[in-house]
Amino acid sequence: MAGRHRLLLENAQQLVLVCGRGEEYLRREAAASPAVLREASLVVGLDGCIKAVGQADVIRNQFSGATFERIIDCSGKCVLPDFKDVILFVRGKTATEATDDIINNHLPKLKELRLSGEIHVNNIDVFCEKGVFDLESTRRILQAGKEIGLQINFHGDELHPMKSAELGAELGARAISHLEEVSDEGITAMARAKCAAVLLPTTAYMLRLKQPQARKMLEEGVIVALGSDFNPNAYCFSMPMVMHLACVNMKMSMNEALAAATINAAYALGKSDTHGSIETGKQGDLVIINSSRWEHLIYQFGGHEALIDYVIVKGKVVYQNERCGTMSSY
Repeated sequence: MAGRHRLLLENAQQLVLVCGRGEEYLRREAAASPAVLREASLVVGLDGCIKAVGQADVIRNQFSGATFERIIDCSGKCVLPDFKDVILFVRGKTATEATDDIINNHLPKLKELRLSGEIHVNNIDVFCEKGVFDLESTRRILQAGKEIGLQINFHGDELHPMKSAELGAELGARAISHLEEVSDEGITAMARAKCAAVLLPTTAYMLRLKQPQARKMLEEGVIVALGSDFNPNAYCFSMPMVMHLACVNMKMSMNEALAAATINAAYALGKSDTHGSIETGKQGDLVIINSSRWEHLIYQFGGHEALIDYVIVKGKVVYQNERCGTMSSY
């Protein structure tokens, strides 16, 4: 195939597709078996999207007449999809006053700005918690946001059981974060509604909260995603550390953590049609690690600056380890 392209990644020991058939998300058994190609290559086009994925010799023959802005030899290395890390504060008002203010003033202005193209916002979030927004206030705000076209993606059942999961499922929420105090009924409702559970292992670890019921959620068919909850009380934005803690403290398998941090995290953001896996047509956001097995990204506890060789966005290298080429693979 002739023509000019942006990037060729060739001869990867493992090309971690995560999905191979255009899945929106992975759950139950599918989350435990992400798609992986061995001795494989991929091509990213000038538009930043993936044009081809396959065995190295097939891609080599298919693009024998093509030119590339950049070629990276990934021999002995792994290529993964980039990780999607999945927080309005109103002060000086009661919850009721704040709710009225948001519905009557903030959301109409936001709708105006979205329609004019001055701002791009897709999700609405509320912290449903005792002393913040109660269940009814949360319902009113989320419903008002939904009516102007926003996707519901909110905080719930973190410190107290608030029935946030049941509310989210009822309103058709795309995702709910935290869920340390979720009820059994809430888990069932989320699975039925295909509402993603965004679990935050660093929060439970640093605030010494009980761990979310990841295993029960996975077994009941909830779409489980992972996020860092990066903020002053969970000061960690390392997704490999998040995945490691999910495996150790929440008893997720490494395969489940990978799916949760990639395709399911993209689903929670409403982006799994363009992100979260290595598939033709999706955006070329990739990570290359200096290991012959992708599991090292989770298995290794810290020191990931020595493991990550490249970070790629839309087929362009945005980070390159200065030691690339001087270190042997694991």
